[in-house]
Amino acid sequence: MFLLKVIGIVTVIFLSLAWAQSEPLNLSLKDAVSLALKNDNNVEAARIIYDASRNDIAKARAEYYPKLALSGGYSRNSLINEMTLALPQPIGDKKIQVAPRNPFNVGLTVSGELFTFGRRPAAVEIARVGNRSDELRYGATRKNIVDMACRYYFAVVFADQSLRLLQSEADRFDKIANLVENRFDKGFVSEYEVLQTRFRQENYRSAVIEMTNSLASSRMNLAKILNMPESQIPPLSDSLDFSLLPVPDASDWQQAFMWREDYLDSENGIARAKSAYRLAKSLYFPTISLYTSYAWRNGNQPDIDEIKGNYAFGINLNWLIFDGFGRRAEIRRDDCLIKAAGLSSAEHKKTISTQVKNQFLASQNLRLKLDIQNKSIELAQKAMVIAQKRLEIGDITMMDFLDVENNLALAELGLLKSKYDYIISLIDIKKVTGYYPELAGD
Repeated sequence: MFLLKVIGIVTVIFLSLAWAQSEPLNLSLKDAVSLALKNDNNVEAARIIYDASRNDIAKARAEYYPKLALSGGYSRNSLINEMTLALPQPIGDKKIQVAPRNPFNVGLTVSGELFTFGRRPAAVEIARVGNRSDELRYGATRKNIVDMACRYYFAVVFADQSLRLLQSEADRFDKIANLVENRFDKGFVSEYEVLQTRFRQENYRSAVIEMTNSLASSRMNLAKILNMPESQIPPLSDSLDFSLLPVPDASDWQQAFMWREDYLDSENGIARAKSAYRLAKSLYFPTISLYTSYAWRNGNQPDIDEIKGNYAFGINLNWLIFDGFGRRAEIRRDDCLIKAAGLSSAEHKKTISTQVKNQFLASQNLRLKLDIQNKSIELAQKAMVIAQKRLEIGDITMMDFLDVENNLALAELGLLKSKYDYIISLIDIKKVTGYYPELAGD
């Protein structure tokens, strides 16, 4: 008996696990955002560009290191050049070969710039600024994907919940319309009440069609950003819950400057222009470089026992004295770019400040509207209870009761719309402030 109980318990456990695995997993907002970031090609392309720009920094830093070059040559001479040397008597004149036969030369040279007067540091700084711009572009791309994923996710949730409510009301009015027509045939209601019922019935049918199309469009957008077929989108687990969207406090709006990539990139543009200005000024100064080399020679030169001059060492000075005022024009251009970048950054700051303040005010208005809508639901529910009692005692007609029911349904639809509008306003706050803590640490 005990063994049978154990077998039964184990069987129930295995069946429960199998059933749980067969159930489709629900898709939360967090999972949807993760999938969108993982599957979007624009995010991956921005990341690759950001990684590639690091090589520009390495390339600029390479100018600090000496250069090692290996050179070689081979030549074949059919004629041997000779020269006559006047030697003391009694030796007399002697002819020797000047060019060796079939020589093979190999040289190794080490060279490096000793002083560039700011050119190398400026080039490195320009590369770093470029890398920073690509990093900001990568961050902005990821935030944009999060923004769209949140909008599409909640659009599907809103359309789905609204469609269910509308479909329920449409089905209810179909039954009510049949009931009213039967009562009209018996002379209990007027033709006006029949027409009024049909009018509401058609309104709900039209609303169901519109919301069905809206749901299909929202699911298509969500499938695109998740990079999966629409038929494979799992059920969405999160509702219209605005606690899923963390936003900064209204008193912290000034920190938005440090969260907005476009503003940071405008500040980065100032640094880029200043580095280019320093690079242009450094062109007025010379470049001092050192070099040393060693050469190996191989060939048939029997008249010379020793070849000298295999080692070489030197210092070079390269100074461009006049270039047709090209350097001066470049410096003036970079100076203008510094001023333009500063003006652009200041304008960005004013624009962001206005955007953030306006969005917080709009969100506060929608929050008040949501609170009012919640109170409307409470009043509509109380009115429904009272109407039910009055209908039972015959104090109101059925059409009056339908009006109360319709008001409750409209209040529920209005509450869904108010929640959705408020959620969209929170997404807009995140966008204008650049506040995305869910991306921290990625």
